[in-house]
Amino acid sequence: MTMLRSEEAVDYEKAREEQMRKNKERLLELKLPTAAAKVGQKKPASTRKATQRGVKRQKKQEPVVARRSMRVRGMTPSGEMVASESAGGKITVENGGFVRYTPSEPAKPTRKTGPVKFESVYEDDEDEATMLELLRGKRGKSGGTTSSSSTSAADLSDLSLAEDRCVKVTKSGAVHVGVLPREDAVVVAAGDKDGRIGLWSIDRTTGAQVNVQVQPHTSYCSGLRWCGESAADLFTCSYDGTCRRLDVSEGVFHEVFSSEDHEFSAFDVCAGG
Repeated sequence: MTMLRSEEAVDYEKAREEQMRKNKERLLELKLPTAAAKVGQKKPASTRKATQRGVKRQKKQEPVVARRSMRVRGMTPSGEMVASESAGGKITVENGGFVRYTPSEPAKPTRKTGPVKFESVYEDDEDEATMLELLRGKRGKSGGTTSSSSTSAADLSDLSLAEDRCVKVTKSGAVHVGVLPREDAVVVAAGDKDGRIGLWSIDRTTGAQVNVQVQPHTSYCSGLRWCGESAADLFTCSYDGTCRRLDVSEGVFHEVFSSEDHEFSAFDVCAGG
């Protein structure tokens, strides 16, 4: 019985070795060992970190410790080291010294003084010259009260606003508008919240437009009006405390009145200027 088992083991080993030999021959035919050796000779690919381009790293914010006053916490403030407090932010401490606290105010733009040139904020010299030439030109009849006020009111009630017939005259919101009272030219002036004055004109025949923005003021335009003998004098007023008049012959806004202590919220000018 033992002999039979040993013979079976020998036969199994022979069959196993024969199968391994055939497998090796098959691998050699397929040239797999050579390919495996080449792969082994290659350097391992370096692991590349993911790029962070365009990804904003979120900054870790340190927790802010909420500061609560003693009064909020239900405790009575001790008032230690404080001898007295007075108006104007002055605090006197017990050792005789004092501390003055002045709340910071936002810086105000510098108020322009003296004559201000008629210059486009966008440095458009051609439109500047065209607009001044138009205002200096031969003037037709000045507008005034029409012979029939009922007809004028009826005409105004029939007016409508079309989107394709709108034009942006000022950079920020326009707060005052004035139409030059002339029959031979269409000129509109508008003042905005930042002290700019926009002047717009359109040719009745060709439809050519001129649009100029100037800045005689540094704050909210509180009023404007065309008046004067030729009706081409443009008076303007602003919260910056100045009133000005556009002199088209010189191309400047003259300072008519100014105040360092007051802001002008409204004004009026007589018909003759």
